[in-house]
Amino acid sequence: MSGQRTYGRSAPPEISPDTLALDTIHEVVTTPEFEGLRFAMHAHTVQHLPEQVWKPRTFIYDSFERWQRDGGRSVVERAEDVARDILAHHQPEPLPPELEREIRRIAREGV
Repeated sequence: MSGQRTYGRSAPPEISPDTLALDTIHEVVTTPEFEGLRFAMHAHTVQHLPEQVWKPRTFIYDSFERWQRDGGRSVVERAEDVARDILAHHQPEPLPPELEREIRRIAREGV
């Protein structure tokens, strides 16, 4: 794998009025056709669900036959590989200097 590695999602989730969907939540909890809080029936859910589904890297989405052909490794074995890869390659984004200074001050002096 080259370039920046991602763990879980390919990008941070978008936070916006559309993705928060407060109007959709209100509609679902107040409209009789959505009785039982059936968010899955709402057009907003149908539109946004495919882009919000998380596919863990340790799960296999291929057929059983392909899984066997590729070695039949367990989810635990694959999770260990992912953990080793993270420990070996993850480079967190640096904190803004002012935040780093404040964290160091708190560590030295307390809150």
